[in-house]
Amino acid sequence: MLLALGGLAGLYSVSSAALLAACGESASGSPVSASPLPAGPTPQPPSGAPSLGAHSLAYNVLETLRAASTVRDRLSSDNWRILNRLAQTLHGRRLSTLSLADALELLDHAIISLVAVGGLEMAHMTRDEGWRFMSLGRHLERAIYVTATTSEVAQSDMPDDPALLEWLLDLSDSIITYRARYMGHAEWIAVADLLLFDRSNPRSAAFQLLKLAKHVPQLPGGDPDGFSARLDAAAAAPDVAAEPGAILGYLQETGEQVLALSDHLTLRYFSHVYEPAHSTLL
Repeated sequence: MLLALGGLAGLYSVSSAALLAACGESASGSPVSASPLPAGPTPQPPSGAPSLGAHSLAYNVLETLRAASTVRDRLSSDNWRILNRLAQTLHGRRLSTLSLADALELLDHAIISLVAVGGLEMAHMTRDEGWRFMSLGRHLERAIYVTATTSEVAQSDMPDDPALLEWLLDLSDSIITYRARYMGHAEWIAVADLLLFDRSNPRSAAFQLLKLAKHVPQLPGGDPDGFSARLDAAAAAPDVAAEPGAILGYLQETGEQVLALSDHLTLRYFSHVYEPAHSTLL
């Protein structure tokens, strides 16, 4: 999947999800499960080892290291140092369970490391085709993330609950923006508008869709399939935000469009089954 191209930045959502899972477990007093990375000097799972959950922090860090190792000569020493330290931290956690305090400490370390990698990327990476593909991966991941989490809240039994909406805002790194704009408790219409349709919010779905629409036509071969126009249309705010139930269709359609774009780009530029001429333009 092309989502792996945003791997160095795409773990923000994985860390956030793991953090929220840990906080949820604290209500029952249960220890937090943590899948450790398999031992070994290289980021390869041992043969016959139980597979890590595809949504776990350990699995995604392992995939990030695997992807980074294939382009080692293109990573700065600072990038590689941060990734190695994060891997070593996770390799050291071999217990099948962690206390809540230990899990939060581990997540905090992971988030700081990943923020640092993302900052180095923005500050030092040359704006070539490789950077464009990495940006596409990041925006694809964020678009899927915000539509999926908003959809879960919209389908819940209490979508108008201020506590749940603040949880969603915090999960989407938008709670400070919301509080700067609104003085009262979180309300569905304002939250949906900020997270889905606000083009000035760098975490909103509309922001991601517009960035995707901008980058896709600039890829080698252009955009003959018209994804850019469809993404632009999806970024426009429809009249569906008033009720949580009414927005589900929009969220599903938008999520499907983003996944279709991801699969399309993967097959076009990264599939080695068939190798048409345009796949060698990079």
